[in-house]
Amino acid sequence: MITALDWSAVNTAVENCNRRHSINNLAKAFSYFILENLFPNSDEQIDDYFTDGSNDCGIDAIKIDRNDNQSHVHIFQFKYFSSQKKANHNFPSGETDKVISFIDRLFDKDTTLEKISNPYLWDKILEIWELYQHSSTTFTVYFCSNGQKLDPNRKETLLNSIGKYQVNFEEISFSEIIKNLSSPNSTNTKHKFTAIEKQYLGRSDGDIKGMVATISARDLLQLICVDNTLDRVNPYVFDQNIRVYLGKDNPVNESIVKTALSDKSTYFWYLNNGITAVCSSLAYRDGVRAPVVEIENLQ
Repeated sequence: MITALDWSAVNTAVENCNRRHSINNLAKAFSYFILENLFPNSDEQIDDYFTDGSNDCGIDAIKIDRNDNQSHVHIFQFKYFSSQKKANHNFPSGETDKVISFIDRLFDKDTTLEKISNPYLWDKILEIWELYQHSSTTFTVYFCSNGQKLDPNRKETLLNSIGKYQVNFEEISFSEIIKNLSSPNSTNTKHKFTAIEKQYLGRSDGDIKGMVATISARDLLQLICVDNTLDRVNPYVFDQNIRVYLGKDNPVNESIVKTALSDKSTYFWYLNNGITAVCSSLAYRDGVRAPVVEIENLQ
């Protein structure tokens, strides 16, 4: 059972991706979210993977990794559920028949695929056939959704059908996504800021450490911007934030801005309850004035 809190966490990550790439389509953003997490260091544009649309034969995306010795073809089927209630359903069983049919015709080199494939899919098919002739190639089919996994009986049917071609199968469902959000394999990040004067308080309990401090607005901007440029916010800093950004026109945010810019700006510290962040490492010299605070993997 998918809880409301877990649903909110995953949906927020998808909404962040939607906003980051200006997609304006949560189902498409979910596909982006999965692909950029599976292939974080790829030099290719994610848009180049997509084959979905009319005449896609049930295949939403294909990524082809070329290598002199061993190439890899990744074939994707995505399903995005728009609500927590719907997400508690299994991956649609009907999609297995489409994928089985496609794999059969792909390995048979069925040229009639051109008549039922859109141009993006057909280009991928031709590339796969050419690749298959000249190098050892591994194939993996992925069923990805923000809901539950495929029905076990349908999964067995799928595995038996594609197994004869030695095609691997992976499922990425809600449980895998929430686990990845809890323990992301993201790039290690390091930041520094200076606490103002002696306006800080530290606490530690065993291997857990925390700190409350007053910092400058400029230091805050440097924490959340790309390469300390102050002109572009790094959206990944907010990936684990359960609350999405409500926009500058939100009444609460409007009030915060007015307070900061008014002649009562000296009250800002007292009228706002601050910003909470988590990190994997925190270090500073205690008992000194304006200590430099070093943190890793800020969220």
